[in-house]
Amino acid sequence: MRGYLPEGYRDFHCALPYPIVAARDGAGWPWATLLTGEAGFFTSPDPQTLVISSRPAVGDALGAAFVQRVDLGVLGIELSSRRRNRLNGRILDGRGGGAIICDVEQSFGNCP
Repeated sequence: MRGYLPEGYRDFHCALPYPIVAARDGAGWPWATLLTGEAGFFTSPDPQTLVISSRPAVGDALGAAFVQRVDLGVLGIELSSRRRNRLNGRILDGRGGGAIICDVEQSFGNCP
């Protein structure tokens, strides 16, 4: 387990079309959702930061959950190879409808 995203993990997460993102709703219940977007909607400007330029669909249980200081989990799965990588972090900025900026606290590979 690392406290940052190694380059290979950064490339992996940023190339995925639909990462699974988990957080807790306003009542504290855990939820997971798929986020989608145009190519490049996940970026990692440095090993400590993941920027998500997407939001949950209208009506999603996590629609209002991505706000500052919320814990966030991201699971990336490449279906063709069964490769999986996970990261845990905390949202630094999730204001309004803009990008969600996550401070990466842990990253690790998951067994297929």
